[in-house]
Amino acid sequence: MRPTPIQHTPTNHDDPTFDIVEATESHPPRAKRRGSVQRFGAAVAIVAFVAMAMVSAAEPKTAEAVGCYGDWCSGKDPVATGCDRGAYSVAHVRIPGTWAYVYNMWSPTCKTQWARVSNHYGQSYPWRLSAVQDTGYKQTRARHHSGQYSWTNMIYTPRNCVSAKWTGAPGSTGTACW
Repeated sequence: MRPTPIQHTPTNHDDPTFDIVEATESHPPRAKRRGSVQRFGAAVAIVAFVAMAMVSAAEPKTAEAVGCYGDWCSGKDPVATGCDRGAYSVAHVRIPGTWAYVYNMWSPTCKTQWARVSNHYGQSYPWRLSAVQDTGYKQTRARHHSGQYSWTNMIYTPRNCVSAKWTGAPGSTGTACW
């Protein structure tokens, strides 16, 4: 013998995902959501994927490649530490009577500065190149060389300015303090 159906009015009849399963005396009415669990799971997966992609894109790749940061870089070689990657000249000045320039280099990754000059002058007269902070702290001598340039060690400079200087023949000069 089959139970007789009981009439039931849905309370959420405007929701297309809401179905009322026919109620009987032995089974009270129950709601069933079609695919809502699957849609919710897919939405969570998409949000998680987008969040992971945004976090990995925001991570600084250069920070992993440098061997120091901040004051730990003072007195170190910018090339050996990786601080030269992404660095640029903030000021430069020509050595009087030559075509050579003294560069004031800045590393936004390491927050450091150093002086750089063409390799000929740096190797021939290394004692003439210096990076001087406005506090009086300095890094002197072109201690490192590549095929094209010679440079001093770095100075950590988050707030103080540094100038690159060339002292001696053929003429003394320096960049503006930056």
